[in-house]
Amino acid sequence: MMKQIIVICILAGLFIAGSSAQQCQGDDYFFACVEEGEKCNGTLICEYGYGCLQNPYITNPLSTLAELDGGSSYEPYAPFICIKLGALGSPCYNDDQCMYGLDCYNSGYMGTCQQFSFAQLGEDCRFNEECYGSLLCDPFEKECIANIGSDYQCGNNIQCAYGYQCNSTTNLCVPRASVGQECQQTKDGFSYMYCQEDLICNRDSEGNNSCVTPFSIAAGKGCLGDNQDLSGELGFYLSPCQAGSICYSGVCETLNVTAASVNCSADASQCSFIENCQCNNGTRMEGATGQCVARVVTNTETINKCIEYTTDLLSCLKDNECSDYSLTLEDGGFLVPNSCGYRNCHSEICNIQAECISQLPSPAPSCGEVDLGEIYYCADFSSASTLTVSGSILFALIIALLF
Repeated sequence: MMKQIIVICILAGLFIAGSSAQQCQGDDYFFACVEEGEKCNGTLICEYGYGCLQNPYITNPLSTLAELDGGSSYEPYAPFICIKLGALGSPCYNDDQCMYGLDCYNSGYMGTCQQFSFAQLGEDCRFNEECYGSLLCDPFEKECIANIGSDYQCGNNIQCAYGYQCNSTTNLCVPRASVGQECQQTKDGFSYMYCQEDLICNRDSEGNNSCVTPFSIAAGKGCLGDNQDLSGELGFYLSPCQAGSICYSGVCETLNVTAASVNCSADASQCSFIENCQCNNGTRMEGATGQCVARVVTNTETINKCIEYTTDLLSCLKDNECSDYSLTLEDGGFLVPNSCGYRNCHSEICNIQAECISQLPSPAPSCGEVDLGEIYYCADFSSASTLTVSGSILFALIIALLF
C-alpha cells in the first residue's frame, strides 16, 4: 500500500508540473513499465507483445482479496494484469488475447488465434472468415467466391478480379481506368470510376479528375490530398506530388522545414503546415521547450528511398495480381497477414514502414521498445519465437469467465 501511495503522489506532482502554460505536444505524466503477471492500467504499461487483460485468477476483482507477504494484511487483487498475447494457433477466448493482426476464431469456446479476411477472389480458403468481406468460401471448391445473387456478377470491387472494378449500374466487372482517363465521378454512365491498382486518381487545378502515376505532379499544380499517405506506418507512403512536396489545400506544396533552434512553445504557429510543436524531451514537464517536428520525412535522401520502396511495392503487387490493394487506400487489404500482398511483397511493405516514418527528436520512453520494422504487420505471426498465451493463465481465464 505504501508503494501505491508513493506512486500516486509522484504522478500527481508530475501532472501539476505538466499543466503549465507550455504549448508543445507531449505526455503530461510519466508511466512505469510492468512485467508479465503484474498489475497494469493507464500509467502502468505492459511491455510490447503483452496485453493489459482481466486477471484470470479472480471472478470478482472488486471483492476478492489477496494476502500480502504471508501475513494478515489483505488488499484487492489487481483487476487487470499483463498477459502475453497469442501467436498464430494459440488458444484464446476473445480477440484481445491475440497478437495485433490476428483474431480469435471460434471465440468463447476452445478458440484459436487465426488470420481473418486475407483471401481474395479465387484464392484458397477453409472457412468464410478467411475470405475478404462480401466473399464466401465455397464449401465444395474451397475457394473464395462472390457473395451475391446469381443475376449479378458483383456488388463491389472486391468481388472482381485484379484490374477490374464493379460497375454499380450493371453489376458487372469492367476494366479500371488507365493513365489520363477520367476517374471518380464520370459522364459515361458510371457513378464512380477507379484507376488501375498502380495509379492514383488526381484532381488538377481546373477540377478535372484523371488517373496519374504516383509522385508525378509538380509543385504548384493541383492535387487530390485524399489519395496520399506519407506517414510510412503500416507500409503506406504515397502521394500524387513529386518528391519534396506534399498535397496541401488542393495544391502540391514544397516541404517547408523550420529550423531546430526555433522554440515554438510560446507560439506554435511558427511551425509550418507539415509540422507539430513537439516537446524536445518527450514530455510537457516544466522547462520543456518546443521544437517544430515534421509529420512526414523531409530528408531528401530518405524521400527518394521511400519513393523507390513504393515503386518496388507497386510493381510487386502488380506482378502478383494482388487485387486487394487500391491506391485510393480504400481497402488496404494487402496488409493483412497471409494476404496476397503480405505473402508476396512483405519485405517491400516493411521497408517503407521501417524507414519512412518521421521520428520525434526526443520521444518519450516506451516499454519493451522494438524496431519499427518488427511491429504491426511486419511482426512474425507464425514463428515459434512469437509470443503465446500461457496455458495455465488462459485456462484460468476461461474458467473465470464461464462461472
